[in-house]
Amino acid sequence: MQETKFLVTFCNNGDRSQTNFAELTVACSGEAIVNIALAGFGLGRTDIVGTTGAVVDGDRIAIALQGAAEQIAYVDRTYNVLGYKTIPNVEDIHGIALDGTDLICVSTGGNLILKENQGICSLPSEFDAFGLDVEHINDICWANDRLVASKFGASRKRGLRDGCVYDVKSGEVLFDGLNQPHSVFFYDNNIYVVDSLTGSLIEFREGSAFGPKSILKINGYARGLYITDRLILIGSSRRRTTSRKSNLATNEMLLSAEHDRRALQRPGIHVYDRLKKHSIFVDVEQMSDEVYQIIELT
Repeated sequence: MQETKFLVTFCNNGDRSQTNFAELTVACSGEAIVNIALAGFGLGRTDIVGTTGAVVDGDRIAIALQGAAEQIAYVDRTYNVLGYKTIPNVEDIHGIALDGTDLICVSTGGNLILKENQGICSLPSEFDAFGLDVEHINDICWANDRLVASKFGASRKRGLRDGCVYDVKSGEVLFDGLNQPHSVFFYDNNIYVVDSLTGSLIEFREGSAFGPKSILKINGYARGLYITDRLILIGSSRRRTTSRKSNLATNEMLLSAEHDRRALQRPGIHVYDRLKKHSIFVDVEQMSDEVYQIIELT
């Protein structure tokens, strides 16, 4: 039996901020997923409302914090706090990654990507007629030697966004036509991203004649992604009724009948067994309404 541990971060957690993240353990036999366990953890701070990006850094884990201070928390493998690092001039940290020992942060509030406080990518911070920031860079990952990022892009008709995945250094758009993309991920020479508003997992192989394609779809707002040889994990968040940035009512797209509305509101993690082509839903409603990121710990 093979056991794999994952860290799941929770954002915009409101009055449940005492649970900042969770450890998800998935045990697989040769034939099936035999056990899934979920345990919540908190940092014991009242000034943070959630966590976003996370990355394993040797024997410690770096986790980006949401709240009054733009900080990175460093914890050990049993989630004891080792220390905090304040990132100056950064607003609303989302995705983080490592370049050797240097930390790269996405400042979503400033549409910046910074490496050890030095800007490596900057896009205009402007707002459209809907009160939404035009770019909304949110996540980064390494695709071989290329740093790639996901961003929303400007709003189009009916509340859709002109989202894409692009090369941070060159600015080249690798693929677009997405609606609120998050959680860009690289695996087996493919770039993956979840198209959050439609709940789709998109796969893209650079140089392919077929372009990006949807390979899985969940019934909810998709954010948080991790892929292994055996598993695909996709986070599902409760849909917001107001925009966090503009405080305007949001368009509840894809919601029709009342039973569909209830299903779409369930926050959790879809654990898909690639061998058996079977999915198990892990409910996190008692911990958080919103999943942000999923990373492997073992």
